[in-house]
Amino acid sequence: MQNNIEIQHLPAQEKRVETGVVKFGDDWSGIFIRGDDCFNFLFGLLFLLSKVKFKIPETAKYLALKEVKSYMNILNDCNQNEKMRVELAAEIAKIK
Repeated sequence: MQNNIEIQHLPAQEKRVETGVVKFGDDWSGIFIRGDDCFNFLFGLLFLLSKVKFKIPETAKYLALKEVKSYMNILNDCNQNEKMRVELAAEIAKIK
């Protein structure tokens, strides 16, 4: 997974796509999170990570945090408020 990926522009759907499982053609199902839901989800992850005391091997912790932070950055890329996006990116980067 890569951070700061380009937005994939798709044709508008007849019906509003809600947060949940989405499947394109015969490809694997995936998770779609509406932009307005990304913001709350990101704050939830920041809160949880501030409370968790990891009791796993350092290698596993590194890999888990790398993956979670990658998704957190994608969630943050949905933020339309540039100032807040920069501030949250700095908070995400601090997570060790």
